Amino acid sequence: MKLETKTEGGTKIIIEGEDSLFDPFLLISVPEFDIKRAVASQEIYRGQEERYKGKRILGFTTGDTRNYIDIESTEGLEEFLADWQEEKQEREEAQLQVNVFTLGGVRDIIVDNRKSVEEIVNSHQGFIKNLENELKNPRKDFREAVEEAKNKKKEEEQKQKELEREQQEKFERVRKEAEKTGEKVLLEKQTVPCSDPKEECSLDIVNTFITPEGKEETEVIHTH
Repeated sequence: MKLETKTEGGTKIIIEGEDSLFDPFLLISVPEFDIKRAVASQEIYRGQEERYKGKRILGFTTGDTRNYIDIESTEGLEEFLADWQEEKQEREEAQLQVNVFTLGGVRDIIVDNRKSVEEIVNSHQGFIKNLENELKNPRKDFREAVEEAKNKKKEEEQKQKELEREQQEKFERVRKEAEKTGEKVLLEKQTVPCSDPKEECSLDIVNTFITPEGKEETEVIHTH
């Protein structure tokens, strides 16, 4: 999905992409759009008809919440979108995939890892109810699946921190050696698929060096 619009001041706004964190689902102009149908389909909530009547609206969802922006009169729309980008990144980093094993296989669901187990369970009552025909105690099973996913995520994050710490320590050792000797020192050696289709090779050897100035320098060797 790609939506383009302009504010009253002429600023062009482009919103692209579809995801559950910020999904632009509606760009309407009332009364050109049938407001009764919008209310009936809950694209506009009942009781909000007058609020949006005659205005150009961008509708969107953040998580489970439906929101609207009055494009023509909203000030600071660019700031709003910048804040959304930051929030979207935070949400994506906090995404947690929960695997629930049922008679039908594995049900995958994405939840917000920033929430507690109890908050996640309470906010997914509909999902839990759908499991009643397959699980004896769907709430308990879902809770255990969330706990397992959160523990796994925590372990992965800890391993990533350890890896980053080790890489930084190695970089500092090599940097100091390069500074002391006045020559570049090998930091890392990798074998990767060949990056040049003109070369008659399938693999490249990529050597990363640290110079005496503390900068990274890459050398690519084609294997023939």
